[in-house]
Amino acid sequence: MICAPPLDLVSRDLRRSGYWAAEASGVRNDDGSAVVANPYAAVTPEAAASDAVRLSFSRDASENDVVDSNEQFGFRLRNGAIELQLGDSNWQALTDPATLVVTTFSVEPHVEETSLAPFCAEPCAAGSTWCPPRQQVRSYAIAIAGRSVLDANVRRSVQSAVRLRNLAVVGSCEG
Repeated sequence: MICAPPLDLVSRDLRRSGYWAAEASGVRNDDGSAVVANPYAAVTPEAAASDAVRLSFSRDASENDVVDSNEQFGFRLRNGAIELQLGDSNWQALTDPATLVVTTFSVEPHVEETSLAPFCAEPCAAGSTWCPPRQQVRSYAIAIAGRSVLDANVRRSVQSAVRLRNLAVVGSCEG
């Protein structure tokens, strides 16, 4: 019925989200050049539970710092099936709605932030929403529930929580 593979795939891809071969460029450059934001850091949903999740991670042999179409992934609930996004607009069914009707697919974000103010050379202006920079530890609660097409009394659900391996940094120091 509902087994771990769809949940495992969602968890695995969420853990990978934000992977960037040039991650050191997003933290500090000793040569004085500008810090580059991680182009793969965005994961949606960001604030509330959703029946869809979109993410990206680098698959370049030689990093180009651009989210290419083959680096876009996602999962969504559509017509009783969980679908997997492979590339810009290529969606395919991950579950079979002729056997199982997925009734719930929920991805709920949780974010913990740590201030990076000690790394700023100057204090932030009062009331600034962008300064100081903050490091985000992101995790997601995933829930999947469904029922058998042959017997509506047969229902199963699975849940998991996953922490993203790649931390996000938002904001910046002023100046």
